Amino acid sequence: MGTLTQARRSARSVAFALCISLSFSACGGSSEGGAGGSQSDPGGQAFVASQRVFTPDGRFVLVHLLADLEPQALQVDQGFEFSSFARVRAFNGKVFVFGSEAGQVVRFSVTSDLRLDEDERFSLTNEGVASFDDTTVFISETEAFYFDSFGGDVLEFNPETMQFVQRIDGPDIQLDGFPAGLRASPPVRVGDELYVSLAWQNVDALTLVPAVTVAVFSISERRLLRVVEDSRCAYGHRGFAHEGAFYLVGDQSEGAGNILDDSLPPACLLRIEEGESEFDQDFYVDLTRTSGRPLLAGGPTGIGDGRFVGMVYDSPRELSSFMADDPADIAEAADLIVDFAFSALWRWTVFTLPSGEATVLGDLPLSGTNPFDAFLVDGTAYVPVLAADASASQVYRVDDGDAGTTTLVLESEFGEVLTLEKVF
Repeated sequence: MGTLTQARRSARSVAFALCISLSFSACGGSSEGGAGGSQSDPGGQAFVASQRVFTPDGRFVLVHLLADLEPQALQVDQGFEFSSFARVRAFNGKVFVFGSEAGQVVRFSVTSDLRLDEDERFSLTNEGVASFDDTTVFISETEAFYFDSFGGDVLEFNPETMQFVQRIDGPDIQLDGFPAGLRASPPVRVGDELYVSLAWQNVDALTLVPAVTVAVFSISERRLLRVVEDSRCAYGHRGFAHEGAFYLVGDQSEGAGNILDDSLPPACLLRIEEGESEFDQDFYVDLTRTSGRPLLAGGPTGIGDGRFVGMVYDSPRELSSFMADDPADIAEAADLIVDFAFSALWRWTVFTLPSGEATVLGDLPLSGTNPFDAFLVDGTAYVPVLAADASASQVYRVDDGDAGTTTLVLESEFGEVLTLEKVF
């Protein structure tokens, strides 16, 4: 689903192309990063937003540093540019960029004039990492863990010394019939354990593994503890922690699985308590029932107080219209699946534990695509919305249960907001 969406958007015509950085230095406008900027003493708040930008020649990631999250526009010809599939995170007052073309992790300070000043970098290429996923969790000033979805292991590094520490052996992630089809979540901490949800799909054969799978690691012992499965949900690739438990949503690959295979269960919510060897068999929530919608997509992102956000299908269009009868292969089904991703079909929704009671954010515009995650900044939820024609990417602050306020706007036919975090 995500692969098809990216391929379609990469092929979209654009008005112009910006230069694409082949290293970790920024380019574009006067916003150049690197040494020589002001010393790191902003004396206030700083936030970092990253955007994925497409051009006829490829794509890159653009980073903006912000003094606040008041309504403002993000200019595509400004900011700090990083190559291709770079991942951007904020932790302990620093900005970390995971450079997917170089296998490098680069740490930046934020200067008083909101620029990036490189501190340190190290490489994970010797550990076989050539391309990063968004699967890093920071535990402390000296402990961070990256889950390598290509090999199934956890790589520990020290964000203070910027050094690789050790490899923690993970589960066997190779499944017959699912070549290179793994999608993994960022590790979620519950007490002394890390939970990584694993989901497989075979894009060519249009099939999913009809279950959810979670690998559980011990933080203190630095080892894999167990692998837990449950067939009540399918394709769960995102989860969150709440009151000593890991909660996982199986959304059938953002709803596509339910269109391709009507035998799969509906989108549902499960939980597993810290230290337990199986999911709680007494806890199950059918999220299509609580939301009153047939499909779920996006997230989930925990936003505190026992709440999480995701997206629900909100269109009168019949689901059967998105799929050809008995498609023989991915080529036959691709156009309809991409239409399913790009049409204005999805509406952000707040769910409340334990019942999964749903409140649809009706005042927010319908989203034109579905693979985004929401952001939690200072305890407030922000949700991204991409216009159906990709003419603009916007971020809304969720003010209460049924409304939102526009905060960031990226006016572009080839960009979309990926992340938003507070630096300090």
